[in-house]
Amino acid sequence: MVLDGLWWLYGGGLVLVGLAVGRALRRIIDRLCDSPTPRWAGAVELATAGGWGWMWWRVGLSPYLVVALAYVSILVVLGFVDARTHRIPNVVVRPAILLALAVAILAMDLPAALGGAVVGGGFMLVCHLIFPRGMGMGDVRLSLFGGLALGPLGAGVMLLIALWLASIAGVTAMIVRRHGWGLRIPLGPFLAVGMLLAL
Repeated sequence: MVLDGLWWLYGGGLVLVGLAVGRALRRIIDRLCDSPTPRWAGAVELATAGGWGWMWWRVGLSPYLVVALAYVSILVVLGFVDARTHRIPNVVVRPAILLALAVAILAMDLPAALGGAVVGGGFMLVCHLIFPRGMGMGDVRLSLFGGLALGPLGAGVMLLIALWLASIAGVTAMIVRRHGWGLRIPLGPFLAVGMLLAL
């Protein structure tokens, strides 16, 4: 019972720290977008805190927790920036790819990471080559990051979740706003959610 109580206490503390980190991330997002986000005030903080709490639930107190929290923070930035600007900043996603690669090397899990890169990044690269106007290289790089971090199975789960959520969002937007098939839906936020759930 004592250990259970401490587990919840530490988790709650981590969520509170996530709120504070989310506030800092919101400033980074605003700088990357060149504009403040009063309409989304609090959303970044809640997303960060929720993601950190999810990682505590999934990973618990382990060496991988620090890496998982870093991944969540990166995904929050990439997801919100893409939702606002329809672009995924290289200044964030490229270091994220290197981080995931370094973690795989240190964990001696490089073959799985490379397999995930092929599944995630490879699939999205094919989509980009077929339909470059609808699938940017930023989506390819984000999927590559996810594949390196998740491995082949996790990358597949990430893609399935992302494409499913994006399809629902696209159909809903067309019905509610009466847009045609030319409506552009940023895929980055859905890839971020898919990776977060697959971590």
